[in-house]
Amino acid sequence: MTTLGCVSDADLDGINTRLGELHVQTLELQKEVATRNQITEVENDLKQRIDGVTASDADLKADIDMLTRQVERLQAKLDETNFELSQLTQQIKATHLELQAVRAAAEQAQTSRPSTSPSRPSARLDETDPKALYDTAYDDYLAGNYDLAILGFSRYLEHHSETDLADNAAYWLGECYYHQGQYQRAVRQFAAVLAFPGSDRTASAQIKKGYAHLELGQRDKGIADLTRVACDFAGTDEALLATQRLKEMGFDPEC
Repeated sequence: MTTLGCVSDADLDGINTRLGELHVQTLELQKEVATRNQITEVENDLKQRIDGVTASDADLKADIDMLTRQVERLQAKLDETNFELSQLTQQIKATHLELQAVRAAAEQAQTSRPSTSPSRPSARLDETDPKALYDTAYDDYLAGNYDLAILGFSRYLEHHSETDLADNAAYWLGECYYHQGQYQRAVRQFAAVLAFPGSDRTASAQIKKGYAHLELGQRDKGIADLTRVACDFAGTDEALLATQRLKEMGFDPEC
């Protein structure tokens, strides 16, 4: 939770900067992936080829197999990107709420403070301050500075493992490893998030653990993780994505 006492311009600038970075990251993510129209076009092409195929046409069958794999890859990438966009949307909403709270606190402080009272300087950030340490690591993650973010989140978990943000720090640490392609470390880190009782990151950690297993070629473990998400978190975005990914792999989860 953000402590709202004396609010400086730097606080507001920092939050506005974070919002801008989140919006830019969202737009870039939307540009990078295949759209549903692309997938539909490939599927329509595939259907037309299937309609014209004959039993002896081996070349055309090979084309159909290639298109089928292309559809599966596009759909898998789209599903994973939708999940990341959902995560970004949650971050944007949370940052907007924080910005509103900071502005409200600033207005309250301004009305209650005598006009001749000088404004207090913002507190110096250091590694012993859990909020400063978390925010610095999170900003590094958003900026794609994963090595710095890993260092920050690791130190946070080392010194502040009993705080409310510990499960979040553990989750973003796993995301850093995942984005770096360190999938085995990501699996272990997402598993660590699952050890936090009552964490609101459980479903997200479970599905990303499944994705990491699949990236490692560990299909059975990936299916097990995604099935858990689909069954234990029914009705959530994570459950929908897990179910779609399983169906693309030819597996229908039975809960």
